[in-house]
Amino acid sequence: GYGTLKQKVSIRYRQTSIPLKMNEHAFHSRSEFKAARSTSGYGTLKQRIGEDSHLPFGYCWLTLKPAVDPVASPSGHIYSKESIYEYLLAKIETLGKEKKAYEEQEARLKTERSEASSKRKSEEIEKFIDTQENFSLPKEKKRNLGKATSSGNNFLIKVANKIDTRSKAEKAAELKHSSPWLPEFTPEAQAKLLKKPRRRPPSPVTGKDLRLKDLYPVDLEPSGTDGKFQCAVTKKEIKYQPMVLIRKSRKVITKESFDRLAKESKRCPVTNVKFKDKDVIYLKGGSSSFAASAKEKAKAEKYRPSFQ
Repeated sequence: GYGTLKQKVSIRYRQTSIPLKMNEHAFHSRSEFKAARSTSGYGTLKQRIGEDSHLPFGYCWLTLKPAVDPVASPSGHIYSKESIYEYLLAKIETLGKEKKAYEEQEARLKTERSEASSKRKSEEIEKFIDTQENFSLPKEKKRNLGKATSSGNNFLIKVANKIDTRSKAEKAAELKHSSPWLPEFTPEAQAKLLKKPRRRPPSPVTGKDLRLKDLYPVDLEPSGTDGKFQCAVTKKEIKYQPMVLIRKSRKVITKESFDRLAKESKRCPVTNVKFKDKDVIYLKGGSSSFAASAKEKAKAEKYRPSFQ
């Protein structure tokens, strides 16, 4: 009758639809568990992202439509020229305002620090003077003290020490320390300091710095299907194949054709134009719902409270 009893509890699934007896433990079948989890608001939901949820190749990453006058970023994302230019110009204007506000904040903080330093030095000087002999008494007290000393009457010294010579501001400061619950002494919330803004606008996809001169024109060859494009070498429709952009010639070819025809010779297989390694951009293409095809996650998850 002593000690702690431990018992391993296992989850059981009911395989039949026969009603439970009164003395049996309640549990759910697998189908009931899934149905309850999807409608009750509990449990993590998982959904495989279908092909329709992936952006097809040649579509603008801002407008989600076939790119018009397409340009490519160093990260391999394709945009419509008008859309990405409008986005970058708006971000540049926003960064200019943030930079101005940040500079004003820094100037204000510099002034406050300078004033605080001057105040601290003056307080140190006053404290030093107050520690010296006869300097801690006000002028009125000193005058009374001189008369009392000359007359030999110590009564005036006691009276002078009892006189309150503090100003209203000093009294309020002492009251603030002893009565912080008073509304007039409640400390005000300090304004949140602005962070130093970034120098260049961020990419709408990766968040890295992106400049206008980092956008390179792309020649996309349309295929027979509406909204689809094809390789400049094989003339095959682009679906999930890895694609490569050669900046010098603006041609888009499959990675397989690039490795076989242009990687070693450093010449475009379409225009025969020479290029360097830095002129090669690996483009972000479309993908299916299979994990091997999708460069990003092929599943979407939504976390919710667990369902026991």
